[in-house]
Amino acid sequence: MDRVSTTRRGPSREEFERDPLAWFEHSRRSSRRAIAYALVIPLLTVLTGLVIALISRAQGGPICEAGLSTWICSRGYEILFSLVPLGVALAGTFGAFWITYRTWARYGAWRPWLAIIWVLIPASLAWMTGFGWMFVNGHH
Repeated sequence: MDRVSTTRRGPSREEFERDPLAWFEHSRRSSRRAIAYALVIPLLTVLTGLVIALISRAQGGPICEAGLSTWICSRGYEILFSLVPLGVALAGTFGAFWITYRTWARYGAWRPWLAIIWVLIPASLAWMTGFGWMFVNGHH
C-alpha cells in the first residue's frame, strides 16, 4: 500500500477546526508528553553516567589506586562514562526530532516537541563538553 492513498490516523485538521475543544485537549496532551520527555532524557543521561561511575568505583582500577580519581578507575570506564550517557542524550534529542516530524506530518500539536528540542540540545552539548575531554585525554 502506498503512502498517498492511505488514510491518516487520528483526527484531521478539518475536524480540529470544527471542534476547538478537541484541539485544545489534543494540544494539552501533546504538551504534557513533550515536557515529560524533556525531563526524562536528561535524567536518564545522568543516571546512566552515575551507574557507570558506581560500577567503576566498585571494581576499582589503576587510576583510583594511583590516587588520581575516586570514581572513574580505568581507561575503559573513562570511555564508557563519556560516550554511553552521551549516546543516551543524543538518541533522546534525535528522538525528539523524529517525534516532532511525525506529529507535524499528522497535523498534531508539534510546537511543544520543537520547543523541547531547544532544551535537549544544550543538555546533550553539556554532557559532550563536560565529559568529552575524558574520552580524548583521560586522566593523564
